[in-house]
Amino acid sequence: MSERIEYHMGRSFAGTRLEDGCPCPKAPCGLVLATGLGVDRDCPEHSLAAGKTIRQTHRADACPAVRFNPATDIYMQMTADYRAPFWEDENAFITAYGHVDKDELARQVQEYDRHVGADDTDLVPVEQIKHAWLRMEDPTDEESLMHKCEPDAPGAFPATTIWNVR
Repeated sequence: MSERIEYHMGRSFAGTRLEDGCPCPKAPCGLVLATGLGVDRDCPEHSLAAGKTIRQTHRADACPAVRFNPATDIYMQMTADYRAPFWEDENAFITAYGHVDKDELARQVQEYDRHVGADDTDLVPVEQIKHAWLRMEDPTDEESLMHKCEPDAPGAFPATTIWNVR
């Protein structure tokens, strides 16, 4: 028996304009899950009864929105035995995956600052730590910029940030 291949599909020629308003379950890229949860039978765009053409598709294992996976890819491996559970970019902006406990993130950043020999190793004030929803400018490029967005935006993920304060 062959393995079932999962696909994402869309009616829009590019982007997800037609998918944005339909009731079908969505993949992280914003296209409809063609297998698995399946197409909503009442969808005016994607159901078989609608009889409309599908204009774009890709395999789920090649989805451009999940090549970068924030749940597993946001960390910094400092040494063989020390991994910081967040990213720090060239502007000293800290980003952690998920809406994590702010006191715990402050403690982890302080530990990281001590580990790298930073001059200022005081705890970051909790009021400077924010929960946000982010998305990658280009999910296929791990060096892509992260932008704040709405929770329902395609590719959105929860994050805890310390931006513009360090």
